[in-house]
Amino acid sequence: MRIKAAAFAVDNRDYERAKDYFRGLLGVEPQEEILKFPQIKVARFERDGCVFEVMTPAGDRSHILPFVKEKGGGIVSITVEGLEVEGLDVPLGSGGFLAPDFLKGAIIRVL
Repeated sequence: MRIKAAAFAVDNRDYERAKDYFRGLLGVEPQEEILKFPQIKVARFERDGCVFEVMTPAGDRSHILPFVKEKGGGIVSITVEGLEVEGLDVPLGSGGFLAPDFLKGAIIRVL
């Protein structure tokens, strides 16, 4: 199994601190963009074939705003490759998703 990507949501007040943390951890500069839909500001770090994204709401209609307000942020998604998920009701092909209740709104994407 290999982790291909991980996305983290943070409150606007923690966005710069989160960017600095991943910049120091990974030793690379992020590519930043604001996605008008779904109103999210994203810092994307790529290293060794893996992508880490730090996201924060970029408007009152941001898709991650309820998650950030309720949970204070956290892991939004993890993408893995080479995981055996037979029998877990995951529609695979080009990939599928696991979203068990205990993850509190986060998803695992299986490639």
